[in-house]
Amino acid sequence: MEARDVIDIVQLLEHEGIDVWLDGGWAVDALLGRQTRPHADVDIVIQQKDVAKLRDLLKAKGYDDVKRDDTSSWNFVLGDSKGHEVDVHAIVFDESGNGIYGPAERNVMFPTDSLTGKGKVNGHAVRCISAEYMVKFISPWLYKKRDKDYKDVSSLCGRFGIDYPKENIEKLQIKEGNLDDVDELVSIANKADEVRLEPFAGVEPRGEEGFRKVLKFSEKDFWVRVAILNGKIVGFISGEPTINLNTKEKIEGVEHIKTLIVEPQLWGKKIGGSLVSDAIEVAKKKGRKQIELWTHETNSRAQRLYKGKGFKLTGEKKKAENTNEWIVHYSLNI
Repeated sequence: MEARDVIDIVQLLEHEGIDVWLDGGWAVDALLGRQTRPHADVDIVIQQKDVAKLRDLLKAKGYDDVKRDDTSSWNFVLGDSKGHEVDVHAIVFDESGNGIYGPAERNVMFPTDSLTGKGKVNGHAVRCISAEYMVKFISPWLYKKRDKDYKDVSSLCGRFGIDYPKENIEKLQIKEGNLDDVDELVSIANKADEVRLEPFAGVEPRGEEGFRKVLKFSEKDFWVRVAILNGKIVGFISGEPTINLNTKEKIEGVEHIKTLIVEPQLWGKKIGGSLVSDAIEVAKKKGRKQIELWTHETNSRAQRLYKGKGFKLTGEKKKAENTNEWIVHYSLNI
């Protein structure tokens, strides 16, 4: 179902005095302000008193009941000949403003605060389930390990600063990266670079092609470790032996961290620290005695991370090759 179709339905219902809230995948995308994936249908929440009017309005648009084993008076699906489907969730408000969903004995509801979400679909303002409650509503399904659920929860938690549902969510995993990951790594790196440089006028991001050049999977000693959260790559760290820039020969016993990138929405979640710790272990297994790196002088977040892992400034400083920024040097004896 396309964004335009969703807006057509929302505007049709609202024009006829029916309050409507988006639920499900379209609610997630409305909250994020962009469409993140295709959607087979649109989930909506309306009041039970408006069901008859909704049926009449959509029937005039060619919609009819889609047969399902679990159809009920409070949850049913209407579809048309074009394959559009509307999954309707009907509620009855109690005296506290909670939306009771189905018979009271089911003890299922849309709490008052869940109906306070606001978002945009195709540039149009819509009401939807709030971000906090979308995470709560999706979390019980994470055990099925569906990629869309993991990505929805990760995106909402990252965007709105919501704590990850620890009882349901998988732990961060770090594994060896490979050539198949390049497109995803480049996309994350480019996004992070653009966000980092927003406050600095006149400094151009490296760009996707620039990041492709530093991901040198074809070189024997180059390595990448990727961080995976709920089935999605959310960051990476890369390295190689340190090279003497004058002789172009490897410096014995020293490993160089080339790039550290984390999805901007997940900054502050200790993913970068986990990647650095993993990189230190990689260097140790390779028999290195020291690990070193360069980072931008303006990147205070990264410098706090490195110092927290025991790295120390060496006093060296130079201009970065790809931008006009100063970079500073850190090292750690391992």
